[in-house]
Amino acid sequence: MYIIIKTTKPSGKYRAFYKPYHEIMYNKIVIGQVLHESWRISLKVIKSDINSDGNPNCKWRWCVLKYKPGSLQDAKDFLKLNTVFILKQFNICFD
Repeated sequence: MYIIIKTTKPSGKYRAFYKPYHEIMYNKIVIGQVLHESWRISLKVIKSDINSDGNPNCKWRWCVLKYKPGSLQDAKDFLKLNTVFILKQFNICFD
C-alpha cells in the first residue's frame, strides 16, 4: 500500500480567490497535507504527552518534515519511496 496525494481544486463562484489543496492519504484516510505555496509536507502525528503543546483537547499535532520538495511531483515521489520509513518512524494519527 502506498501513500497517495489527492488534489482538490476550489470550485464555485469564488474559486479564483482560493488555491488547490493537497491531502496525503493512506488507506483512504487523510494523514497529512502538502502546502501549496511552500511545498512543505505536514503529517498528523499523535502526541507523546497530551499537554506538550498546551492543548489538552487534541490528541495529535502537525509534524513538518525537513525535506522540502520543489514541486508536487517531487513530493509524490518522496512519499512513494519512503512510505515504509514514514509509517515506522512516526506515530501517525489515523482518525
